[in-house]
Amino acid sequence: MSAVNVRFDVSLRDAINIIAKNGGKNTYHLRGEPGIGKTYLGKTIADIVEKPFVYIDCPGTDISEFGIPIPNHETKTVRSYPSEQWGMHLGIPQVYMLDEYAKAKMLQLILHPMLTHPRRVGATMIHPDSIVITTGNLTTDGVGDMMKGHTIDRIVTLDVRKPTADEWINDFAVHNNVHPIVMAWAKREPQVMQSYRDMSNPDENPFVYNPKVHNGTGLSYVSPRSLEMTSHSVWDYTNHLITESQMMASLEGAIGAAGARELSAFIDLADQIPSNDEIRDEPETATLPESPAAMCIVTLAALQWVKDRRDVTAWFKYMQRLPTENQALFVLTANDKEHLKELLGGHKTYAEWAVANKHLFGM
Repeated sequence: MSAVNVRFDVSLRDAINIIAKNGGKNTYHLRGEPGIGKTYLGKTIADIVEKPFVYIDCPGTDISEFGIPIPNHETKTVRSYPSEQWGMHLGIPQVYMLDEYAKAKMLQLILHPMLTHPRRVGATMIHPDSIVITTGNLTTDGVGDMMKGHTIDRIVTLDVRKPTADEWINDFAVHNNVHPIVMAWAKREPQVMQSYRDMSNPDENPFVYNPKVHNGTGLSYVSPRSLEMTSHSVWDYTNHLITESQMMASLEGAIGAAGARELSAFIDLADQIPSNDEIRDEPETATLPESPAAMCIVTLAALQWVKDRRDVTAWFKYMQRLPTENQALFVLTANDKEHLKELLGGHKTYAEWAVANKHLFGM
C-alpha cells in the first residue's frame, strides 16, 4: 500500500482549545503563515485560563533582559537576579508566549529549559502550572525559521491554517471594532483569506502572501493582521480625519495595490448605507441599499451599534426589509458576541423573528 500524505492543519479555535485544555503539560509551537493571528491567540488563552499573559518578542529581546549575575562575596558564588518585566520571580502560574521563537537562534539557547518540565530560565524556576507557547512560520514561507532536532523533540507543533472570512469576523473582527466595510469586503471576497498553500498556481491570487512575491521585496499583502490595520485607516476616512488620497496611500501600504483597489470599490458604496440614527428613528423608511455588497455592510455595521432594547426593536424592523441571507448573517454572528446574545435572548421582537424563521436553522 502506498503512503498518503495528509496535512492536519488546525483552526485558531482548535489551537486555543488544545492548549487551554492541556493546561501547560506540553509546550506547543504554533506554526503558520504571516499575520494569521498566532500572537493574538496567546492573550485569548490567558483570558480563558485566567492567568497573566507574558509576551516575549524573541528576535527583539537580548539575553541580558532576562536577568543579570550578582556576586555573593560571602560565599564567593554568583546568583542570577531575574528581570522584573517577565514576572518569573513572582512564583505564580502565567501564560508565556515566546513569539517568533524559531527565528531567535541565540535566544533559543537560554529559553530552551522553558520547553520541558521542570521549566526554568537560568536558575529561576517557573511555576509548574504555567503555559508556554512558541510561535513561528512555515518552512515554505521562507522567512528564516529554524530549530534543531533536539528542540523539536521537546515541543508539540501545531500547523495553524488561515481563518476563513466567517471565522475572522466572528472570532476577531466584531470584538475589535473592525470597520463594517472591511468585514463586508472579507465576507464577499473569499480570495483575501485564501492560502498560497491551497492554490495550484499561487500567482493567480494577487491579494495574499506569496513567498515568491512578498518575501524580501517590501510588497504588502492581505492578511488578518493587515486587515486590522486597514480598518483603522478606513475609520479615519469615514470619520473625516484624512482625505481619500491619504486613505488610499494607507491602504496600499497595508494590503497592497490590488487589495487597495478592490476595497476602495466597497468604500464607494458608503453613500447607499443609512446612518445608525436613520435606522433608529425611521426603521421602516430608512434608506435600503441597492447592491448586495452594501446590504452586507449595513448588516455587519449593526453588530457594532445595536446596544440596547430600543436598538434591537428598530434594527429588526429594518432588518426584515433585507434579504433573508442578511438576516441570518446578523443573527448567527450576533450569537457569537456575548452582550448581543444576552440582549437578543430576552427580547420579544427577536423571539418572534426566530419562530418565523426557524427554517433557517434546520428546525
